[in-house]
Amino acid sequence: RFCQDIARGMEYLHENDILHRDLKTDNVLVYSINPYDQVTSKVTDFGTSRSFIESSGKIELQNIGTPMYMAPEITKKNFVTLKSDVYSFAICMLEIWLGQDPYDSTEFPNCESILRFVGTGNRLSIDDNCFFKDIIEKAWDQIPEHRPTFKDINILLEFLLRKIQPKTPTPQIINGIITQNDSAHPPDY
Repeated sequence: RFCQDIARGMEYLHENDILHRDLKTDNVLVYSINPYDQVTSKVTDFGTSRSFIESSGKIELQNIGTPMYMAPEITKKNFVTLKSDVYSFAICMLEIWLGQDPYDSTEFPNCESILRFVGTGNRLSIDDNCFFKDIIEKAWDQIPEHRPTFKDINILLEFLLRKIQPKTPTPQIINGIITQNDSAHPPDY
């Protein structure tokens, strides 16, 4: 659900030609208006965001972003596209799935080691049981044009979430009493 909220927020930004340029889990707030209600996540920190109305589809930049989340084209070619945010989202998804920083500090002792690893086309291994594995692998593709859009990601996430969400019982009114209709046990009339 958190990933879906983030992807929806990013889809909105991209539909309005806005690049975030520093998407990371630290820039996502989790909140609920009602303590008994479901929580929502919101993308924040637009200090590095820029309008993307450029004919070339690329924006040149100077060291913007957080290295762990930076797409390879940023460090190699010094430009960012809408698909650079998609790469950052892949790292966020993996971090959310793992519940920790995906880059182990013993193997990656500094930012340069991460940038070198990613820049040469390498990616972290993902367990087969990772719910988001296919989306992550598509979203962090080395070639930006091969990455899905946030609209595509939202469609994929919606499909995946529908597969795992339990069926909610439908309330029924029987003889003036509201009951829950469990599809496994339909009500007797």
